[in-house]
Amino acid sequence: MYLRKISLGTISLRFGGGYTAIFPSVGLEKGPLELRNRKLNLKIIYSEKDENKINELVGRVCDELKETFRLELESQTVKKISQSNLIEELDKESTIDEKTPINERPVYLVIAEKGLKYDINAPYYKIKRLLLSKRILSQIVTRETLHDPRKMGELTTFRNIALGIFVKLGNIPWHLSRPIMLDYDSDETLIIGVGLTSIPEGLFSKVIRRYIGYFSFYNSRGVWGKLYPLFSTQDELTQKINQQLTHGIDEAITAGVNKIDIIIHYTGKELKIKEEQAIEKTLKKYSADKKIQINYAVVRLIKNSIYRMVVDNQNGYVPVGVYLDFENGLLLVNTTGLLGRKATPLGVNTPILASLRLTNMPITTEFKHNVAYSIIGLARMNWRGVSAFNFEPASTKYAREIAYTLARLGEDVYQEETIRRFIEEKMWFI
Repeated sequence: MYLRKISLGTISLRFGGGYTAIFPSVGLEKGPLELRNRKLNLKIIYSEKDENKINELVGRVCDELKETFRLELESQTVKKISQSNLIEELDKESTIDEKTPINERPVYLVIAEKGLKYDINAPYYKIKRLLLSKRILSQIVTRETLHDPRKMGELTTFRNIALGIFVKLGNIPWHLSRPIMLDYDSDETLIIGVGLTSIPEGLFSKVIRRYIGYFSFYNSRGVWGKLYPLFSTQDELTQKINQQLTHGIDEAITAGVNKIDIIIHYTGKELKIKEEQAIEKTLKKYSADKKIQINYAVVRLIKNSIYRMVVDNQNGYVPVGVYLDFENGLLLVNTTGLLGRKATPLGVNTPILASLRLTNMPITTEFKHNVAYSIIGLARMNWRGVSAFNFEPASTKYAREIAYTLARLGEDVYQEETIRRFIEEKMWFI
């Protein structure tokens, strides 16, 4: 076993003006990295129960949007509706001309009850379902947040909400300072997260009726690109993997490349050996058909590892970027922990156990170092908040949660082609 470390300089982030920082909130003080869509029309929906809190929330979020994220707020509409008839009234308020370009449509900031994650009738799912069906982006804030004095007293709360709106518009707040790669001679790298969930025949049935999932594509700097769907019956799943992975690579790579690296992340038991083999077969066939050399690594991430790493100083926290090489295709990777001289997450940090499932490259020390960086780097690319500590890489976190959410929204949401394209091309899930 060997203990190794990826340096702080390597895992730093790049912001506006070429400024680099370890902490996202600090880096954003210099401005976001890239403004692709500067103009914002914002529509705020709240209930009569929240009237005494809404002005503070809207004021501070809009300050962040304009001052930190440099957006131009073209319009701002605040509308009070009944909490008891939230969906019905929201349906009326979100009527929109279908000819209105997507980038000119308002983003909805909706205040709603939290609800249970497993409840398909929770307000979150109902709101997302309604607005996605109209190809409208939304940012949902829970009433619990609005009435929590501690959260309302923290700048981070308003900056996180503004960040969600910012990236939904297609903008880039930051990316990795150092690119991810497997081979330093490659022209390009793709990191692909896989999320897959099954829909059974019935509530207690073990018979799988359909799979819902996505390939989620990222470039070498950890910037999200697009989703490619895996909507399939059990019998067609390997065929769908071949079709969508091929299609995704075709759209993601730059014309004229000769050699690319592809790193695939998935968690738990979402892929079985049959699906892993289908991915490997697809990559080999693509390489032969396109006459492009592909270096690949398929990596399974185990989040509930029983292992822990501690040191005898700094209250036991191991630095972010440390990983343990078991020398048998297993890496124990510390995505949280001590960052800088003092900053640590709350509680004991849990490392991720990474299993190198498939590769066509020699498993050298350098190769394993690059795989570990792909995990740590993508953990730094969570655009849901400005926290410096994110346990799971965005590659698997987003893909899995997207599949889970869509399974609860109902299959008819993504049956219509224009809505399906909207879901695949926009970061509605942030």
